[in-house]
Amino acid sequence: MRPNQTCKESGCLLEKLAELAGCNYLSDLRCALSFRYSLFFALPQILAEDYSVKEWNDAVGYILGTRTSFSSAREAYGFLLHALAESAGPDATS
Repeated sequence: MRPNQTCKESGCLLEKLAELAGCNYLSDLRCALSFRYSLFFALPQILAEDYSVKEWNDAVGYILGTRTSFSSAREAYGFLLHALAESAGPDATS
């Protein structure tokens, strides 16, 4: 990343999510289900509008292992948050 380039400009949503969730590797977001709990609590630290809908579609697809096509960043963000809440268990929403 260039020094004056922001994360938003460089398209690093997945990297930011991995960092906030405490993942050692980007692939932990997809392969290590134990990080979904951490990711659930880390996600609210990011504003949906800070990243493009394409980045959110890519992130949701990568993390959940499914192809997605949302029409807005907020819609993708909400879907991911809901999916993470389900996988994190009942303690996550109480």
